[in-house]
Amino acid sequence: MVQSRPIIPILIAIAAASLLYLLQEDDIQPSEEQSIVLPEGSPDIYMTGVDITRYDEQGQATLHAKGESLTVFNDPKRTVFAQPIIHLIDQEQRTWRITSSIAFIDENDNIDFQENVVATQLISSPPLILRTEQLLVDPAKNALKSDLAVQVTQGQQRIKAIGMTAELDTMGTNIHFLSEVSFVYEP
Repeated sequence: MVQSRPIIPILIAIAAASLLYLLQEDDIQPSEEQSIVLPEGSPDIYMTGVDITRYDEQGQATLHAKGESLTVFNDPKRTVFAQPIIHLIDQEQRTWRITSSIAFIDENDNIDFQENVVATQLISSPPLILRTEQLLVDPAKNALKSDLAVQVTQGQQRIKAIGMTAELDTMGTNIHFLSEVSFVYEP
C-alpha cells in the first residue's frame, strides 16, 4: 500500500518556493525610481556609490576617494566626480580631506575641485581649513592651486586672499597667497 502523506509536505514546499520566486522576481525588476539616468555626452563608464583607493608602486595608499558618482569620458579624456570626498594619504596617514560639489579629473590625474571647496589639513592642531570655489590639486607634485578668492582659517587666525599656491608636506604646508591678502587674528 502506498502512503499519500509524504506528498502533501512536498506540494506545500513546492507551492511556497513558487510563491517566494514570484515575489523575488518583482524585486529584480527595477522600478522607474531606481533606473539610472546617464549624464549627457555618452560616457564610457558610469559608477554610483564610488569608493576608490589609489596605490603607488610600493603598494602604499596615496589617495582615498568617495563620491556620489564617477563618470568617465574617453573622447575627450576626462572624468567627472560628483560630491567627492578625497583624502590625500602620506606614509599611511590621511593628511588632507578635500570636498566639493563636483570635481574634474584630467588625463594627468590632476583634480579640479569646483563649487563649495573645503580642504582640511588633518595633521595639524588646530586643523588648517581652506575654502574656495575652485581648487586644482596635483597629487603627483603634492600641490594645490587656486586663482579665485580663498579663505584660510587655523584656530583664531583667518587669512583672505585672491589666489594661492601651496606645497603640501607632512612637516608643514607652505602657502603662497597671490594678491589682496588680509590677515585677522581674533584673540
